[in-house]
Amino acid sequence: MKQRILLLMLTLLTGMGAWAVDYNVMIGGVQITSSNYTAINSSNFPAIQSGTVTFNPSTMTLTLTNAVIESANYAVWFNASGRIVFEGTNTVTSTGKSAIYQNFEQLEIQGSGTLTANGSLNYKCGILISKNGSSDNNPTLIINGEGGGTVIATGAYGISGMVGDTEQLVVNGATVHATGSSEGSICDLKSITLNDCSITSPANATYT
Repeated sequence: MKQRILLLMLTLLTGMGAWAVDYNVMIGGVQITSSNYTAINSSNFPAIQSGTVTFNPSTMTLTLTNAVIESANYAVWFNASGRIVFEGTNTVTSTGKSAIYQNFEQLEIQGSGTLTANGSLNYKCGILISKNGSSDNNPTLIINGEGGGTVIATGAYGISGMVGDTEQLVVNGATVHATGSSEGSICDLKSITLNDCSITSPANATYT
């Protein structure tokens, strides 16, 4: 009996060690895990239409290179602090939800070329910042100008918070185009911080 119990315990422990770790990052509704992050392709992630997508779990960096991602779900979803780096021409589109959904503390976006986030026109966002249901965290989207790239966000809302009481946007010398087709272009945020940049269109625009 003791030998059988020991064998059972070893079997359970071996099985537990084989479980994949979720990184709390999704592409088109498919979770990136410790077992698939080295094989991010259209077979494992059907939302990827073309281009190259890689993920570095040690830095929580999702890199898009001439990538086209399209899904009825969130095209790119972060439920952890991380970074999106883009190279070349990249388009992420959701036909039913927001294109990029940040659902935690901090997400940085930077790169060269362009990153276009197209959210659904049905009251969804190009980029949505959410506080994950907690009043304690201050989710912050940081768009950096390093690399000289351009971030374009379109949808019913361009860039928006979920509630507006904690969500923050910081733009560090970056070029950002945000367009809301029926709602706000940049809205529902606690604060916007512009470092080494300014709002150029519409002229003399302010955020209050």
